[in-house]
Amino acid sequence: MPVGLAGEKCLGSATLIDKVDKLRRPKPHYLAPIASLQNQSVFTFHDGNKYCKQPFHQAASLEWFVILAHFYLIAQSDVVIQDKSKRDAALESLRIYINRRTSFDELELLKLWKGLFFCMWMSDKPKPQQQLARDLAELVQSLQPQNVIPFLDAFWRTIAREWVGIDVFRMDKFLYLIRQYLAASFRFFAQRDWRNTDDLMEYLDVLTTTPLHPTDSKVPDGLRYHVMDIYVDELDRVDPERKGLMPIKNLLRPIKLLKKQSHTKAIRVRAQEVLSDERLADWQANDTYKEIQDGLQANGDQLNESANNDVDEEWGGIGD
Repeated sequence: MPVGLAGEKCLGSATLIDKVDKLRRPKPHYLAPIASLQNQSVFTFHDGNKYCKQPFHQAASLEWFVILAHFYLIAQSDVVIQDKSKRDAALESLRIYINRRTSFDELELLKLWKGLFFCMWMSDKPKPQQQLARDLAELVQSLQPQNVIPFLDAFWRTIAREWVGIDVFRMDKFLYLIRQYLAASFRFFAQRDWRNTDDLMEYLDVLTTTPLHPTDSKVPDGLRYHVMDIYVDELDRVDPERKGLMPIKNLLRPIKLLKKQSHTKAIRVRAQEVLSDERLADWQANDTYKEIQDGLQANGDQLNESANNDVDEEWGGIGD
């Protein structure tokens, strides 16, 4: 049976996760898991009393990576963990782990994001905070495609749940993390030329259900405002050349729902401002052009089919 924090035996995943839930800033006497991350066959950790080793496939459960994320990906100013190379190695190990997983259940991803959230919580100084936010956003690229939407859903749910507890001194770094994740999600679809319509619509449902929900009182208005503020900015960054592939009408659906259904006048006004952004005109023009071309093509196909039918009807064959 694996040994948990402060030498306690883990009776189940709840023991570890309860520890993570209660943590804010780790205390030195149990800040001790030290991983042998260069050799992926052996996992070495310290339980507060002694060093322990386990085969990697046994130790590398999701709960242990929550703990690793919580302890290794923290600020350079921490009195215990100051080695950036160890934090980078831990992040790389996390990338390898999530890349190998073919599926996650909902609770696993919420556990993981609990640890990653407090990893960001404890990050100090602007440059390490920004680098950590970018590194965490790059995890999207390490996931198997079928895990991306559930992973993003767990991210947004975690941010919405923890938003009210973020103090003014930590707010900026979480706003930057949100910007990085919105950009990473759009980039995921843009790299595939926006072809996977089903996954895109599922992700837009995630946005509509959590950060941009028009009526749910549990979603903070501050989160709604911030996502609206950066929405067009991040669309602009993934398609600066206006290639005409972006389904802008679908992408604006969550904003349109806010404008139509929100109970707060200020939210409706802000949504209208987003929809009136002059940068949207280029994509909308491309959409209109595509619709015209598709219409012309459809009409041409119908005319050709009609002409062929006419020829077939007129030709009666050689009579007897």
